[in-house]
Amino acid sequence: MAESRLATRGRTTVPAQVRKALGAKPGTRLVWHVMPDGKVLYEQNRSRFWNWRELWNLRSKG
Repeated sequence: MAESRLATRGRTTVPAQVRKALGAKPGTRLVWHVMPDGKVLYEQNRSRFWNWRELWNLRSKG
């Protein structure tokens, strides 16, 4: 089990073993789901729409 501490302003660090298991790198977006029983599930957002939008913005500027 991995754990992290909630800092001021609601920030936390995703533990290294979790990042490795997800293949998460800086900029990876995580989606959080709070279940009715209080458990929290999260998943890596696999949508690439925002990457395409960033690439389009770079292309139109250059």
